[in-house]
Amino acid sequence: MKVFWTFAITAVLSANCLAQHHHVNAGAESFQAGSPLNFANGAEYTTDSGFVLPFTLAANAPYTGLHLGSLSFTALSATPDTGGPSPGHAALGSFIELQVVSLDGPAGGVFAFWEEDHDTGEPQKEFEVPVGTTTGTNSFALSESDASSGSDPYGHIHGRRFTLTHAGLYTIGFRLLDTSLNGAANGPIHTPSEIYHFYFRAGPPKPAIHSINRTASEIQLVVDTATTNTYQIETTTELRHTATNWQPFAAPVPGTGGVHTFTDTQPNLPSKFYRIRIDSQP
Repeated sequence: MKVFWTFAITAVLSANCLAQHHHVNAGAESFQAGSPLNFANGAEYTTDSGFVLPFTLAANAPYTGLHLGSLSFTALSATPDTGGPSPGHAALGSFIELQVVSLDGPAGGVFAFWEEDHDTGEPQKEFEVPVGTTTGTNSFALSESDASSGSDPYGHIHGRRFTLTHAGLYTIGFRLLDTSLNGAANGPIHTPSEIYHFYFRAGPPKPAIHSINRTASEIQLVVDTATTNTYQIETTTELRHTATNWQPFAAPVPGTGGVHTFTDTQPNLPSKFYRIRIDSQP
């Protein structure tokens, strides 16, 4: 079956520019050796939840002309000295880093990680990752310890920023790594986490279907939403000059400022066209 998408607009979208401060907490499935790292609250922020972190266009150096955002990735405390132990913490002696594995988004877009210089306090660009990356290796530390045996993997580092170069919706794949040498054969204690995918948005939501994903039993249509609008997917099996043959296949959904996934459970047709209808919320 062939699938297609188009869009119809009945209202102008507005950006959701509310300031947000979020913490995504890294730990492990168990503090036993060999268990994988994870995000204890990752389900609240990954693409499955529809969460989108908005970036704003910066006017001041060194971020001039870049879309700027911040999301605090932390490592859970394992000892009372750092406010713990926190449920789900990683093992003593582990050292957690966050690796940027993949980046999908607007053509030509670039994601960059910035950190404050320890001496001057000025932001410094540490690395860049271009759209299209699928096997990235750049990473940054979440733990604040010296990575010695028995050290607390805790970390909560402020002053970090992310930038995006082009307006649009990005999907970034992150993976947690234990880079300590305190495990078996002088290797890590924990195995790497699964890859977690996060949505980052530069600029306002675009009035279009962001992506279509098909499986054997369903088609999922991903839409980036604004709080000022409602969204409805319409479908047809044949394009005509008139719009009378377009029919809704799901109820209208109010925008949340995040991403919403519409699911079509009848994908087995020779061809199918989709469009999105966007209206102002009452």
